[in-house]
Amino acid sequence: MLCRSKGFSPTTGTRLAHSKITDQDNGGEAMSFKGLPAQRNRLKTKQNIPQNDGDRPSPVSHITCCVFWIFVAATLGGACTNADVFRLYEPPAIPEDRIVIQGTYCASEPEDLVFPVKILFIFDDSGSMAESDPAFRRLQAARELVAALLQEDEVYFGVEHFQNAQPLLLTTDPVFTRDQQIIAAALADEQHSPAGGTPYVGALSTAITAIKSDINENPILAGRTRYVVIFLSDGEPTDDTSPPYSQIMDRVNQLEQLEHGSPPAGEVTLHTAYLESNGDDSGGSHVLLLQQMAEATGGQFRDFESGEDIDFSGFDVTAISRDYQAIFPVLVSNLNVRTTLTGLAADSDADGLSDAEEQALGTDPTLADSDGDGCSDLMEARYANWDPLTPGWLTEPAHCDCSDELRYRDTDGDGLSDCEEKWLSLDWQDPDSDLDAEGNTQPDHMLDRLEVLWHLGRTRYDSGEDYDRDGVNNLDELASHMDPNISDNDQRDELAYRYEYIYQQVDHPNCYDFRVSNVRVVRTLASGDLPAGSNRIFLYFTEAPQDDPHRERTVKALEVHVNFDGWQPEPALVEVTPEDFQRLDQAGDLGGPQGCGGDGCPPQAQAGPDQEVSDSDSDGIEQVLLDGSGSFDPDGTITGYLWREQEQTIATSRVASVEMGVGEHEIELVVVDDAGNTASDTVHISITAPTSTSTGPNPLGQGNLGGCASAGAGAGSGLLLFILASLAWLAGRRRSRLYLLLLLAAGCGPEHPLQLGIHGLPIINGSPDTDPAHQAVVALTFGQYMCTGTLISPDVILTAAHCVKGYRAADYTVYFGRDIQTATTRRVSEVKYHPQYNENSITNDIAVLRLSSPPPAGVTPIPYLPASLAMSSADVSRPLEFVGYGQDEYNQVGRRLTITDTVDWICTNPGGCTVGQGYLASANTICSDQNDGGTCHGDSGGPAFIERNGTTYVAGVTSYGDQYCQYFGCSTKVDAFEAFIADFVGGVLGSPCTAAAQCDSGHCVEGVCCESSCSGTCMTCKLAGSAGLCLPAPDGTPCPDGNACNGEEVCLLQECVSGEPLDCDDDNPCSTDACDPLNGCVHAPLADGTSCADEDLCNGQETCQAGMCSAGEALDCDDGNPCTTDGCDALAGCNHRPLPDGSDCSQGLCAQASCQQGRCLPADGYCDDDNPCTSDTCLPESGCQHQPLADGTRVEGCQMCAAGLPADDPDCVVAGGCGCASSTPSTGQVLWWLLFLPGLLRRRRPA
Repeated sequence: MLCRSKGFSPTTGTRLAHSKITDQDNGGEAMSFKGLPAQRNRLKTKQNIPQNDGDRPSPVSHITCCVFWIFVAATLGGACTNADVFRLYEPPAIPEDRIVIQGTYCASEPEDLVFPVKILFIFDDSGSMAESDPAFRRLQAARELVAALLQEDEVYFGVEHFQNAQPLLLTTDPVFTRDQQIIAAALADEQHSPAGGTPYVGALSTAITAIKSDINENPILAGRTRYVVIFLSDGEPTDDTSPPYSQIMDRVNQLEQLEHGSPPAGEVTLHTAYLESNGDDSGGSHVLLLQQMAEATGGQFRDFESGEDIDFSGFDVTAISRDYQAIFPVLVSNLNVRTTLTGLAADSDADGLSDAEEQALGTDPTLADSDGDGCSDLMEARYANWDPLTPGWLTEPAHCDCSDELRYRDTDGDGLSDCEEKWLSLDWQDPDSDLDAEGNTQPDHMLDRLEVLWHLGRTRYDSGEDYDRDGVNNLDELASHMDPNISDNDQRDELAYRYEYIYQQVDHPNCYDFRVSNVRVVRTLASGDLPAGSNRIFLYFTEAPQDDPHRERTVKALEVHVNFDGWQPEPALVEVTPEDFQRLDQAGDLGGPQGCGGDGCPPQAQAGPDQEVSDSDSDGIEQVLLDGSGSFDPDGTITGYLWREQEQTIATSRVASVEMGVGEHEIELVVVDDAGNTASDTVHISITAPTSTSTGPNPLGQGNLGGCASAGAGAGSGLLLFILASLAWLAGRRRSRLYLLLLLAAGCGPEHPLQLGIHGLPIINGSPDTDPAHQAVVALTFGQYMCTGTLISPDVILTAAHCVKGYRAADYTVYFGRDIQTATTRRVSEVKYHPQYNENSITNDIAVLRLSSPPPAGVTPIPYLPASLAMSSADVSRPLEFVGYGQDEYNQVGRRLTITDTVDWICTNPGGCTVGQGYLASANTICSDQNDGGTCHGDSGGPAFIERNGTTYVAGVTSYGDQYCQYFGCSTKVDAFEAFIADFVGGVLGSPCTAAAQCDSGHCVEGVCCESSCSGTCMTCKLAGSAGLCLPAPDGTPCPDGNACNGEEVCLLQECVSGEPLDCDDDNPCSTDACDPLNGCVHAPLADGTSCADEDLCNGQETCQAGMCSAGEALDCDDGNPCTTDGCDALAGCNHRPLPDGSDCSQGLCAQASCQQGRCLPADGYCDDDNPCTSDTCLPESGCQHQPLADGTRVEGCQMCAAGLPADDPDCVVAGGCGCASSTPSTGQVLWWLLFLPGLLRRRRPA
């Protein structure tokens, strides 16, 4: 109701913490629950966790408002029904089956947690040390300190020495270690041979870089860490040689400022020691310098004489002491009561199955594990998926049998045995072992035992989800003891627990008073050692150190017993003290996972709860989320997911978003594990068409204000308009048409509001934003509302003023991530909105918030647009990218979406501007028509990005628009508020900047505020972990000289070294290759037809065509001879190799033929033309071939060939019938000579 005080809860009718109980009885302040997910807001209101005092309306406003409504009700004859009039709560008598639990719980004392101490020794190893400390007493003192402190947990050491221009870390990767061998090696005498000078500046710079690097490795841990530097020297500095030693003291101040950096260290202390040499009177200016160095950081100075033993134990190296706080309030659960659709049911053995269910299953309702196999009856019935028709399937030991050691041990104290937790893939050392989407530990404050009992996601962060879609998230249902899987709002007022107050004590800020009523009890059977009627009430809360709400968390719990005999609970009022709560143990590993009886166990498929979805846009199709994240494999991993409807595959991922039509859908999930085993589960999805339609869109200033059905009001639209107008008059807001629309939207809300409200303007028709650069865009939750913001410096978020006014820094939670369900959270330490912000005219709608701890690693701020790059009329029609977490076209919130739109109007007129179809735009705003989508509820405060010279800037902050998110949206013009932003951000070293005026140092270098102009060769001010300090650039850093042709220059040992000249050969024979100093390689095409032969005769003649080498017609090497193989050699061209003699070549017109010496010869007599002067062959295509022999070829007798025919040889003469005459001696003549030759030989023989 519009008149209702924010100090009351309409749901429970009980007073909130900042009402009478808090203010008068206790006089304290409401508790701030750090780390509480945004979805807890329903618990804050409906379960009466305190709201902010700043939200409370003044008594005058209550009186005025209520008197006005009484007048209206009387005048209109009861237009408001009794349901619309808020009645003060009159507490009823406690029913017989209800009890009240109240008392105090306290977080642990500081000494319960050890915080890290990291000690860095910096030793002067200059040449003079050979005289001052020849026996290396300084190293012995360090070794003694290490030996003493390594007995303590969380103490780490690093060693650095300096003796020349390049100080050296002797412990690296990491700098700080507990490894005794590494520390001993770094403190060995041979590592510290005296030589060179004493560069104090260089030594301190190296230390700053080392500590910054360590901080960035784990920013959360660094926030709890104390860094101690022990600096020892015997002489004057050689790199800053005279008082006032400004460079040295500047480095000391930078060392101390690491406590305030981004991310910050917990504490940094510099202790200094002076080692006298022989004859030194200890009166030099360098001794005073060492004293000043220590005093600047709150450290100590020691003066050791020559020959005196050096002792570092006098230096303060104790750890930081931190206080615990409860990061979640106490939660109560009666383990013996189950909430059902028909009311309450007893669960005598507290195993999660009601007594009636166990009787139906045949299990023992008084034993949580009927068959004694280590798996409870609930575990076997719900998660084992064994055949319920098999006799004794629940009453005989299962194949997941556990050893007695695991069966009866509960290491983390959460109520589940180690055997059960291992079988369910839970962490048996952590009572709340959930993981986020990235697999990181992310407790959801729902203990593993309760998640199993209530069938929630055991290993996933699902506290903010709403399984039964009744408007109450899982954690709130668990807190109120309602079933998260059953839509049971009709029973909520009767059955839900009521958290009347949770209040932080003033005198003991880590203690909290609480009261919980309407805790129902039931009659139970005797179970174990507990008699009949016993009700086990479980209470617990989560705590952590104040600076670290996400790590080192612990759970404190207690169990109280209440007996109920059916008439009166005993006791009816349970009071608890802080001493009753015990910290749940977190012991070590018990060994390997037990699985469910060895290898081969089937996976467990979990398709999620059934869903009822409405077709929000009446198009017959709705987007539905299928989530199989609850599936697991007891002895391995799940390797595949398959979603099917009527045997048709619709998705193949663990989580999938699919479109479904109006109607009933039975979806089957099949999972496959790494051993090939499968399991399935089904989920029923019902998509219904909307039962009524909303009124059409209505731009500002046009027509009536639209209509809505009042929930039980019974009054017509005239009364509604009268009410709104009257309220506007009472508030003095006649001029704000937008205010009336926002009032109308609030007045027409549903009976059960959203878990997160809307505060201004979702990205409609947007896309999921996966741009890594947009990690700087954050969601902000405060109370029941949500906005968007942008990290613009290491610790400052830019948002809208209407997201800030009326709220304190403690009210905010900042979410870094794509989805607030899995995001990393931070808190806020300071809030400031523009001093001229006017909520009536919506002018100067801009604000800034400061984070109380550094953002997550890897998140880079996005700079805001400076006045020097201001948006002007020239930017109209330029694209802007909008990003936000607000409501989308499916009415969902909390996912980061993006959409690009153009600038349609820019208003700089102090009196505002009329844009579009009569819309009023405020001064210094930029607006878009949103025809293709744009911002909406929850995107308020989000960025409108513009790109200038390749850099992305925040140009706008989403401010307001029409109520339908369809016609126009406006953003605050950021460049007009540079002075306001810069004043809050400050110009500290390392802050993003675009001009020197934005930096305290007067130097803006590489986009960050730098300590100097940093103009030296290979110097940078943007070194990771040391932004703002001018330091040597790492080797390999590019240092281009502007000439693209001479290679890529990089830094090497603080010198810019040229690389290899640019090779412009593109391996294209049809282009000329050259290098242009400005543009690099250029390639011009050769003229068409230019030869680009590739020395391959076989592929034809290549020529250039359009800058590319084109091949000609390939060489044809077919000789038509069937007795040769035809080939081509790239260098020689065609070749023809004869086939082996006798190869068959009978083809075509040739009958019987074979190859002889590469020729196809027919069979004997075939193709013979009886002409001895022709060669007879056969070709398959043409038949017989008769090739004439060469003229002069001799044939039979004295014939020779002429013109292919035989002819007589004129030189052949026939003599005496003995052959042909010729000039060659005849055979007869030769014989005569042979007979005559022996006679001649005898006559010549000597006597």
